[in-house]
Amino acid sequence: MSNDIYKTNQLQIVSVKLPNECIVVRLMGVLDSSSVLELESAVKQWLDKGIVHFVFDLSGITQLTSSGAGFFINLHRILCDHRGVLLFTQPSEIVKEIFDLLGLTLCINIVPDLQTGRAIMNKITQGERIKDIKIGWSSAEKIVDKRVNE
Repeated sequence: MSNDIYKTNQLQIVSVKLPNECIVVRLMGVLDSSSVLELESAVKQWLDKGIVHFVFDLSGITQLTSSGAGFFINLHRILCDHRGVLLFTQPSEIVKEIFDLLGLTLCINIVPDLQTGRAIMNKITQGERIKDIKIGWSSAEKIVDKRVNE
């Protein structure tokens, strides 16, 4: 496993590469239109390396704007195209409120903790289907996408 740390003025990104095309990413700070650019750059590098399964620990997010939420919607779409999976763990209260407001909780995967997220990813990469884990782009996500982009 390899670790990387990216820091911007407003956001710290700590990643741990796992086996089988998986990565755990812990975000701390503000995810807005300027900091999302750094996150997009890091994610593009990981995608270029063949990583298609992401676990985001959102417990350290103190502010999330529509740009940040839109980033996750777009990443989910990209990962679906690559047969990847996107999981979120421990979203902060502000993140939960925004995800609920936008209806994202209908179409994204939120698991209780990092250990659960890693266990689920391990099973998925071994070809196991996990009940209640959303894979693919659903009609609910199209509605959410429309809300975010209005």
